[in-house]
Amino acid sequence: MTRRRRIAVASVLAVVVLIAGTAAVGASGATRGWHGGSRITTHGYNTWADCTLGFQAYWPDDTVKGFTAAHCFTAINWSWGNVDATTGNWFTWADVGLSPVADVATVNLGGQGTAAASGHLWSDVGLRQIGGFQRTITPGQLLCWHGSVSGDSCGTVVRSWPQPSNLRGGLGAARMWEVRVTWGRGLMFGDSGAVVYDPAWTLVAGITPAGGPETIMFYDLTAIETAVGLPVGALRPVT
Repeated sequence: MTRRRRIAVASVLAVVVLIAGTAAVGASGATRGWHGGSRITTHGYNTWADCTLGFQAYWPDDTVKGFTAAHCFTAINWSWGNVDATTGNWFTWADVGLSPVADVATVNLGGQGTAAASGHLWSDVGLRQIGGFQRTITPGQLLCWHGSVSGDSCGTVVRSWPQPSNLRGGLGAARMWEVRVTWGRGLMFGDSGAVVYDPAWTLVAGITPAGGPETIMFYDLTAIETAVGLPVGALRPVT
């Protein structure tokens, strides 16, 4: 029997979602690619943690990195991780970068020489081709997201405000958007880092590290670029 221990970080609006516990390490099957919405699993001694890969982007030097929540890599003592439970998509600490001011992490998708860039997002009906970035966010806008546990959900943007004090970097170190869930299950344990996109599943808008059944909070692309020390507009989508 597998014994699971849930780790959660509470915020003003939401709960940061993460699963940790004990499980046998081992995976088989063909490499599925590093798609937005894929499950990320980090493995340590008799413990593991699940999160969700947000999206991938080209950096100014043309390397491809994925984005997810930083707390996915700080909640347990881990040594290696993989994506979608395949042995072909794996990474180590050397491939991970943590923002000092936001709950944002990068994963070097080619660090182990086994990962291929994928210009796709998972949805409940299969893979969707990424068409670009959604850089304009306004209150009243409809956005959706895909968690590796909860699947697709959508909601209405409510407002922008400073991030809560319990997230990486502390109160106000970055700005986030609040979204009211109008359809779906919101965020569940294991969804941290989920990709946020437009309702047509084609334009990436950011990632969400925190949420619950009624609201989520997400970093838009400007906040993500600032969090990792890049100029605004420096990231390019993998399409």
